Amino acid sequence: MLIDNTCWKKVFLSHFCLEPALNSRSASVWKGSYVRTDAELVNAVLDGEKQAFAVLVKRYERSVRAVALDILGDYHFASDVSQEAFIKAYEQLAGLRKPESFGPWLMKIAYRYALDSNRQKLKGLPRGRPRLS
Repeated sequence: MLIDNTCWKKVFLSHFCLEPALNSRSASVWKGSYVRTDAELVNAVLDGEKQAFAVLVKRYERSVRAVALDILGDYHFASDVSQEAFIKAYEQLAGLRKPESFGPWLMKIAYRYALDSNRQKLKGLPRGRPRLS
């Protein structure tokens, strides 16, 4: 099966790069070529613009997974924990006092989830959504 070269590039770039997002339907989270700050994106999410959270996920997914992977040592388990961290962050976003500190706040959530998951794993408890204290 031969794939059109331009089609392949578009799919590849749309998955790994931010520039094609400027030309897509999700361009509402972008203002021209201006990349929004974390604080602007957090405020946009709180105002009901859910696509803004997708930009935050894209921005931090590798870092969050790296924090979890460092603690857990299992890529797939770290991916699950990082997804749970993003869910928790989304649910608790209104409680974030400083929207400009979204990144460190998210890393702290991921770190705690990874530690709690690791404790459950060591105790032999079933893998589920760990409870944060």
